[in-house]
Amino acid sequence: MGRLVSAAQKLTIDFDGDGVIDQWGFGGLNWGAFAGRIGAVTLDVERHKSTYSTPLVIKSITFCRDLIYRYKVHPPPSVRVDETESFSTGKLSMTIAGAWNLRMFNRSEYRWDIAPIPMDTKDRKRRGGGGGVGHCICAQTRHPNEAWRLVRFLSGDSGQRALARSGTSVPVLKRAAYSEDFMAPFDRPAKSSYHVIFDNFVQDPIPPTYCRGYLEYTRRSTEIHGVAS
Repeated sequence: MGRLVSAAQKLTIDFDGDGVIDQWGFGGLNWGAFAGRIGAVTLDVERHKSTYSTPLVIKSITFCRDLIYRYKVHPPPSVRVDETESFSTGKLSMTIAGAWNLRMFNRSEYRWDIAPIPMDTKDRKRRGGGGGVGHCICAQTRHPNEAWRLVRFLSGDSGQRALARSGTSVPVLKRAAYSEDFMAPFDRPAKSSYHVIFDNFVQDPIPPTYCRGYLEYTRRSTEIHGVAS
């Protein structure tokens, strides 16, 4: 994480010298992404208990806070930015994003690339995680045959290649994910960097953060801490 801070400091620039930062080194306080990569567990799914007070979770949250107030490379709360749009326009130099942002980022006039989310120590084992597009059929559906035909198409070769071309998700079929259907539509990032996306799925998984009642837990947590949902 030290290298991220060092790079962010160099990329935080007031171009016209008016005292207002024109380009921030980093944007998007995704403390959960940092926590997950170093193995922090945010929820004890067996006991349905929050583990936010554990050292690794606190370390991740503290790091995000320090990006604002200690290193001054992230916009403070008074400066509202949209991470995706601000990265595309050059307002943010670095951010944490998913593969679904590829199409939006490619609208930018700037050159950009991808890299793994940084770790806190060299000897810590990296964990990976990601999201995809899952399909299921309601048990009470009135049209089970039609639903099955749709799910079979979406999960098959044609559906997965269409998903690849959309740039909204990484196909679960390797032959579609590693094909030109997924890589061809974009001139950035460099094709040599796509392994970063795929490597993320073959690392040790991030500990589960969801369980039965999770939505209720999250809603109640935001009410207690006064966070708007």
